[in-house]
Amino acid sequence: MAKLVTQLRISLLGCSEKINSALYDLMPEEAEIQSVNLSGASVNNLEALLQPDFDTSVIVVDLTLLPISQISTLHTFSQLAGDTPIIVLHAYNDRPIARTFLNNGAMGYLPINTNRRELEKAIDSVLSGVPYLSNQVGFY
Repeated sequence: MAKLVTQLRISLLGCSEKINSALYDLMPEEAEIQSVNLSGASVNNLEALLQPDFDTSVIVVDLTLLPISQISTLHTFSQLAGDTPIIVLHAYNDRPIARTFLNNGAMGYLPINTNRRELEKAIDSVLSGVPYLSNQVGFY
């Protein structure tokens, strides 16, 4: 199902200020960004991290360094996000791991070393209701 977006608003969730800063630089220029640090996250406080008044178009989340279960966190975000698509960024570039995330609430999967063009392509895809799997993800 496609999501109608008049103003692109991205909630960028990550565990490292350095990674968040680098990802912030990859975001489309026209987007409003809400950056959230997950380093102190627990499954119990995830809801407080998504600000309902921000009207998020898409969630981009780096789960690489998350100190709690990545799949549980993704499930929780997926339930909280409703129809807001989630794109996972991760250090692993193998298809079985990517499929695990896609089967557990993510609408898109990109390697952490992605570029702006691919991130924009993934955002367009998931906002159109089409899952996105980076072609950088291999068969291991």
